[in-house]
Amino acid sequence: PTPANALRMHPQPGQGQLHFANRAQAHKAASSIPTKWDFVPPRSDSTMPHNLPSQTAYVHKLVAAIHNTSGAINKGLGPHQQKGSGLSIGGAKYTPMQIEARCWQLVFKTEQLHKHGPRIFQIYDESKMSLIHKSRMLTFGQRIGHMCDALAVSKARCEMVLKGESLETFIGTAMTTVSQAEKMKKTNDERWKAI
Repeated sequence: PTPANALRMHPQPGQGQLHFANRAQAHKAASSIPTKWDFVPPRSDSTMPHNLPSQTAYVHKLVAAIHNTSGAINKGLGPHQQKGSGLSIGGAKYTPMQIEARCWQLVFKTEQLHKHGPRIFQIYDESKMSLIHKSRMLTFGQRIGHMCDALAVSKARCEMVLKGESLETFIGTAMTTVSQAEKMKKTNDERWKAI
């Protein structure tokens, strides 16, 4: 159907009937709609955090990865500097509490993925879901490891994560993000040598 016909077939808010009575109903329905990209992460996963100390260990790893600049690829992004115990990336300043809070959120969302599968994220982009599906065999620890690698290598990714952009996509596609970042690092290193 044309865009105009699609609007008539599926009225927009204020133009007619909605599909759900409230957010909770919409969330429940969207989380239960099966897709071809559904999967259940490995069940016998000894790396899944089962208590506060194990969650805390993963948060420490993520915080350290955000602060790690030793292998960063984004030389042209702008200053990525430690400011006391805070951090400055591309002009934005993040406090230690903000960085840690975001890392706790990443651990929580990663746990949700490993408990409920990718439909919990409600990502409707087929290409993103396809990439997330490729990571279906990762254990929790492996996924966090890929996230740490991506954060250590790509300061642009750190900036996106700290801004709260596309967190679910980052968690689901961390394995792919790392390989893309490594290719970009190689390309950037070659460019910097040529300059």
